[in-house]
Amino acid sequence: MNNGVRTFFGAIYIAYLSISTAIGLSFTIIPLFPLHFIFPVLFRSVCDFMMYSWICANVKLMGLFGTKLFVYSETDDLNQPSLIIMNHKNRLDWFIYFLFSVYYQDPRKLKIALKNSLRSVPFFGWACQLGCYLFLRRDWEKDKIKLNKYLQYFKSLQWDQQLLIFCEGTNFCPESKEASDKYAKMNDLPSYNFVLHPRVTGFKYLVRQFDGTHGPNIKCVYDVTVGYKGEAYGETDILTGNFTKEVHLHIERIDLSALPESDEDLDIWLKKRWETKEKSLESFYQIGHFSNNPPLQPQPHRDLSSQIFIYNLVVVIGFYFLYTNRFVLVYFLLQTVACFLISKYIGFDNLIINHFA
Repeated sequence: MNNGVRTFFGAIYIAYLSISTAIGLSFTIIPLFPLHFIFPVLFRSVCDFMMYSWICANVKLMGLFGTKLFVYSETDDLNQPSLIIMNHKNRLDWFIYFLFSVYYQDPRKLKIALKNSLRSVPFFGWACQLGCYLFLRRDWEKDKIKLNKYLQYFKSLQWDQQLLIFCEGTNFCPESKEASDKYAKMNDLPSYNFVLHPRVTGFKYLVRQFDGTHGPNIKCVYDVTVGYKGEAYGETDILTGNFTKEVHLHIERIDLSALPESDEDLDIWLKKRWETKEKSLESFYQIGHFSNNPPLQPQPHRDLSSQIFIYNLVVVIGFYFLYTNRFVLVYFLLQTVACFLISKYIGFDNLIINHFA
């Protein structure tokens, strides 16, 4: 495929992603937002279903554009309420994780810890706020307050979740590797070539809270290591049609009860996990796979057609009324301004979780 054709497909994908997000958000989730204050469980169900449908549509497109998923695991018990820890190879890791979530887990349960700046991205960031994705400032004192409210919200709803966090705090790149190497030198730790040294504070705090007393009750930790072939590093790659060719995930399930009890031992445990990831990725990029065992196959019975149909039907109807009805267009524009102001000065996610604080 030549560069012109790839760029065309990339532009089509970005256009679909942008338009479908804007219309899906504006004609389903936003109008139903007041439900949160009256029937919070119903609102959470509708919102997460729409997020699920949006994720399914994008996963289908990733497959059409050639992205393939390979999963390596010694267990098929991959869909428990859980804390998910994963290395952060590039800016799109969390988006790529949707592939795994759709075929092996339940995207309605999926929540992702993201950097705070993403919350301001029009439509997409607002949708993630309403979906209660976790936006962090990398300031522990402020993030701890946010985490407490976030966990209390899901505990109050008795809502299962699969929370994906990136313990490295940022994606792997020359600048972050330099900072990681500097930290390693100061603390007499080895320098890594495939991962960054993990930050342990947030992970330890979450493990202690996920006991059913302070926060939602989870069953396990999934330790996920991701490697790529034909890697797309960021949004610019997608725009130019350079989609990731192969996603390889190695997954290990660890019961929560098997984790160390003391904070000091838990600190050591997490650092050893990242040491193992470094060795595993070094081998992966030499031989092209994670282990001698063949990868699992995506579940063939996971039919995405109904979710994709419902979502695209909403998009088509919304687009039709935007194009033909002036009042709908005015509503859309006024709503966009309101969303911008709420997102900038309050935050939909803060309105949601503060209601339960």
